[in-house]
Amino acid sequence: MSTTTLLLYSKATGTVLSAATVAAAPDGEISATQLAGDAFPARYFSALPSTPLSVSVPSDELAVLAVDSAVVPVDQAFTRLVDLGDKSPGSLDDTRTISVDANASSSGLKVTFTPGAVGKTTVWMRAEPVETNGTPAQTLTAQPNVTTAGSAMSVQMPVQNFQSGTYRALTMIPGCVPSLSTFTVS
Repeated sequence: MSTTTLLLYSKATGTVLSAATVAAAPDGEISATQLAGDAFPARYFSALPSTPLSVSVPSDELAVLAVDSAVVPVDQAFTRLVDLGDKSPGSLDDTRTISVDANASSSGLKVTFTPGAVGKTTVWMRAEPVETNGTPAQTLTAQPNVTTAGSAMSVQMPVQNFQSGTYRALTMIPGCVPSLSTFTVS
């Protein structure tokens, strides 16, 4: 009997956030809401942090891909990504990481990463306040044009309208290991 792995992934970046194994391939398409509810609590993408972080990703920003478990065993889901062009599983390069500055500046919040390919890419961030401060959770995106693959580059995420305070952030870029971090807006 063949089992199926359901990959819960970001529609914007192809980043796999979770996976489940089912005994049989589903009939028809599975919505992200069926697998994750209204919002998925994203946590732990690498070593466990000293203070656990969680950021809720709205299910309308997620999708589900069903693949044969022989192709993507559930225990390897975090080493994979979903190719957004042909909706197929690919391999994640775990050396491609994302760094988010701890403090926002007047020009925004600096995100640094090493792109794997030349061309337009997507930097996706979900930020939510650690304590209620009047700023709702927000999804931010930037689409920089990569001119040199393999060299670190930075983008500024627009957080200038955020209230002062500390925020949790999930940052995803196609082909990069997702980043859970905190940052401060003064």
